[in-house]
Amino acid sequence: RAFGAGYAFYKSQLPLARAAFSNSWSPQQGLELRTLSPVQALHDVIAEQLQLGVERGELSQEAEVKLRTQMLFDCYLSNYPEAIFLGWSLDALQAKARDQIRVILAGARRG
Repeated sequence: RAFGAGYAFYKSQLPLARAAFSNSWSPQQGLELRTLSPVQALHDVIAEQLQLGVERGELSQEAEVKLRTQMLFDCYLSNYPEAIFLGWSLDALQAKARDQIRVILAGARRG
């Protein structure tokens, strides 16, 4: 749901998202953009949800929460070019994100 909310928020602001992604690679502004509180907040939400999955027994104790958090965050960001350059719909972005999440979590699931 967090991915969908993020995509929905930026869907009407794709030029802004494109500029932010471009600046995130800049040596001068990149570090500042990559460490903004909303970025950290999304990392935290992903990590919390994975940890809850471990605590509920849905994910194994060896789920490598930190690594999977980073992988999921990277997947979230990796879908923006489809929206920005290819005009993908919100539904298409969410469907791709669901598939990515399923694959990343497949090795961590219990049972």
